[in-house]
Amino acid sequence: MSVKAINSSTSVTKHNSLNDRQKLNNQQSFTGSFNPVVTLMDAIDQGGFAASFIAQDGIGMVAPRIYEGLNRNRKQDENGKKTGPLNWEFARREGIREILSGPSAFLIPMGILAILKKTSGTANNVHVSHIEALGQNFAEYASKNPEQLKDAAAFKKGYYAQVFENVLHHSTDKNLTGDELKQTAQSIADKLVEVETKRANKDKDGAKKLLENIVNKYMQIRKQHAAPSSNELAVIMHVNGKDKPLGTNIKTLVQSLTDYSKDALEKVNKHLEKNANGSIEEYIKKFNTHRAGTRVISNLGMWAAVVGFYTLIPKLYNLGLKHDPGLKGLVDEGAENAANKPDEKKEDTKTPENKDKNVAFTGGLFSKTGEAAMKNGGIGKILKNFEFNGASMSVPAMLTLLFGFCLPPRYINAKSDKERKEILVRDISSFTAILFGAKALSRGFSDVFANASGFALNVKPENHNKNLWNKFKNYFTAGSGVEVLTSEQIVSKYSNIGEYKDGINGFFNFLQENGGNVKKVLLNVDQTVKENAEQIMNKFNGKSLKDATLAEIHEAFKKAKGSDALENIYTVFSKADNKFVNRAKTFNSAFGFASTLILVPAFMMWLARYCENMTKKAIAKEKEEKDKAAAVNTVAPAAPQPAATTANTTAIANTSTVSESPIIATNKPSMAGFLNK
Repeated sequence: MSVKAINSSTSVTKHNSLNDRQKLNNQQSFTGSFNPVVTLMDAIDQGGFAASFIAQDGIGMVAPRIYEGLNRNRKQDENGKKTGPLNWEFARREGIREILSGPSAFLIPMGILAILKKTSGTANNVHVSHIEALGQNFAEYASKNPEQLKDAAAFKKGYYAQVFENVLHHSTDKNLTGDELKQTAQSIADKLVEVETKRANKDKDGAKKLLENIVNKYMQIRKQHAAPSSNELAVIMHVNGKDKPLGTNIKTLVQSLTDYSKDALEKVNKHLEKNANGSIEEYIKKFNTHRAGTRVISNLGMWAAVVGFYTLIPKLYNLGLKHDPGLKGLVDEGAENAANKPDEKKEDTKTPENKDKNVAFTGGLFSKTGEAAMKNGGIGKILKNFEFNGASMSVPAMLTLLFGFCLPPRYINAKSDKERKEILVRDISSFTAILFGAKALSRGFSDVFANASGFALNVKPENHNKNLWNKFKNYFTAGSGVEVLTSEQIVSKYSNIGEYKDGINGFFNFLQENGGNVKKVLLNVDQTVKENAEQIMNKFNGKSLKDATLAEIHEAFKKAKGSDALENIYTVFSKADNKFVNRAKTFNSAFGFASTLILVPAFMMWLARYCENMTKKAIAKEKEEKDKAAAVNTVAPAAPQPAATTANTTAIANTSTVSESPIIATNKPSMAGFLNK
């Protein structure tokens, strides 16, 4: 999604003149050209956590592991080239495991959610916290305007406007008030109803463009009223009875509004058909707790379905395998099987009388679950960690899935002890690398590019510089910590800088607060910006940009308000694809691009070879120990015995005649055999 440029106040003639000057600029620019780095990472970014995980899993794991699987245990010639038959069994197992594991974590919830929205209600796709907040507004508006309930479009326009008044007022530090607040909220509400109309008429492109317009408008308002370092997508909504406001983002809020209102309106109107004189407000409160309960059960159900499938995956990729294909060419086939036979399944001793009984989920159970989920502490806090965002599960839920229900089944179903060791090394390393390591490196590289370029490329938490532990935690914690700016945020921050609360000085504040360098940004990117910035400093301060302090730069640009030089700078930044935007995008996308296409695949190939060599060394060591043991246990040939004396011969003869046991003939060398001769 791109943020559209706002037209500058300068004349078209001046704007075209500046464009001509920029064409003569010899500095490198990505503007107007295809940038594969940004294009790929923007596509992944739009897909959210699901797309990011699948991209890294597909490109970084599936292909490299199948390739390495085919070459598993093949011999190398003197030139280092692999020779011998390909290990198709091992490659098949690797491919099935990786292909099933990654996409299923998102496709299964997607399918379940689609069914739930059609059969139970669209509000099953709304977070519990959003159900509570939006439900309060719905109950309040419906009780005051019951006559609008039969007219969905009219009701939504009024209801949405009330919600957006709440959101805009609290998301602009309460600066937006009065008629301006009401008019802006109503304008956004009307557009959102129009989006729903276009969707109903199958006009997907029109709905998408109009939705982008809503998001862009909201970001523009936030930029004009909130602090410079604020996330323009962020939403703050007051909820009655709560100590803290609801924090979300405009995209999630818009989706939640449409899903909740559709479901709630249908249920309320059905209720009124049967209970014309019933309390609307009371029914909506019950609906909210019930729907919050079904949402919790939906979250847990989607997560449990993925868990169940993950426990089956090892059985699927092991189908038809009687041995560990990772040992092919290293040990005799079946040598490992004797020590690794699966335990016989125990028969279910439960009688029909003592088997667990299915418990029916009743409306009362849903409501009680919803009430528990809406509470701030205890079970409510735990349940919020398992909230899905669409089909994407949260980071805590993903961590629990991978380390609690993906790794153990693989370990238990391993075909050999060698495979078990490889699973521990391979999976713990790869899970940790993708969920923690890649994120930390991305944040670190963002800092490196920021220091080199002067751009502010990420936003750090307020406690970041408090101590070393906070820094470590903010770099490595998945889902929180240092926030690397997305392409959408970069467009907002580096275009139309005149819309900042304090104009260009607001832009300077954003750079300073987030590790950027004002002088580098003004001097090293665009020639037009450099020339006009120097002109402003010379006219209003008398110093060059290089020699001036930050305070002097702020003061000079404050005095330059309305000047042609400042308007020229604003014109350069008015484009949504200006040099600053594209360069910042490239910096922040570079590591993700390299990570997805190069670093992760290289790491997975190295990890596969490390596990292969680890197993080879273990088998070689075992063979060496067996050979040593065999050498120690080998008995040397016996020395020739001296001729028996007559007395001994007689004694032996007498003993043999007294013995009651018959002498059994044998081919083995023994005294009995000797006497039978």
